[in-house]
Amino acid sequence: LVSLYWRDGRKMLPKQMKRGLGLAFRRWDEYRLAKWDRAKAIKLRDVLFLARPKPKDAEQDALWKRLIAGTLATPDTWENALSSGADPRETWERLLRERTLGYMALLQNLRNMEQAGVDRALIEGALLAGAEKSWALPFRFIMAAKHAPAFAQALSDAMVASVSGLERLPGSTHFVVDVSGSMEDALSAPEVQATDPTTKSRLDAAGALAVLLREVCATARVFTFSNRLVEVANLRGLALCSAIVTSQEHGATHLKAALDTLRAKIPTADRVLVITDEQSQDGIAAAWAPRSYLLNVAPYKPGLDVHHGWVRINGWSERVVDWLRWHETADPRRPLSLS
Repeated sequence: LVSLYWRDGRKMLPKQMKRGLGLAFRRWDEYRLAKWDRAKAIKLRDVLFLARPKPKDAEQDALWKRLIAGTLATPDTWENALSSGADPRETWERLLRERTLGYMALLQNLRNMEQAGVDRALIEGALLAGAEKSWALPFRFIMAAKHAPAFAQALSDAMVASVSGLERLPGSTHFVVDVSGSMEDALSAPEVQATDPTTKSRLDAAGALAVLLREVCATARVFTFSNRLVEVANLRGLALCSAIVTSQEHGATHLKAALDTLRAKIPTADRVLVITDEQSQDGIAAAWAPRSYLLNVAPYKPGLDVHHGWVRINGWSERVVDWLRWHETADPRRPLSLS
């Protein structure tokens, strides 16, 4: 944060930034401080001097003095353990049994563990045990399954568990997911996708959002559209992602026709949510549900007219659930779009 703030030259930090940095320092234990105390242009000790937080007790005061002196205990991270020459399989299994491996590191290293011959039951147990408190959102599991398909079922179960504690959105929700050809384009630059075939596509982002929203909605039905409207089996986790992708040929983009068909089929929906990149050959139909949203997962400007009762949300952040909940309970005079 400080590096970004000083990218055009050093200047005084705002009072609220100092306060926020100080609060962050009070939450960090020795393991986390040592893990991120790296030889950067701006070190953690520099930020500590800038923020000048007050330690909550003598133990924290001593910890910060060790940070300043550069005498923090070496953290037991997987990077340090493996770089020391320890046996990879034994190292991974020890970290899993001691539950000292972070959940994101677990997701990112599944293929490495598989190649090292780590006990599969131990890996799958860790995936399930840490999912609910992991703060890992569905697209993380989708990417992990692409790298390590042997763990697809455990990842699917963990994906569902990771969002199980979220508050439900009331009423009936009908998702309409774009599976046209343009949804196969990457979210990142072409040169990145060329070197990494698992780079997230717009369809990956749409699938992750569908999995998340399927779990937080009280009742839900999922449809896809391209050449036509198709209802998808009401599955969960990675199975829902697969059902969305294979539901029909990825061809044209007839959004208006799909919405007209859905309205004729379900005229009393409480909530309709379209997940798309906003490319449509026939435009968009007027909204008929009291809560109608258009989620744009493409990295370019919106392309559809939403003056017909739709609320546009730009971007594919899975924090959209928080925003939907806020929007539906907020004062109606507040803004109706999110970027």
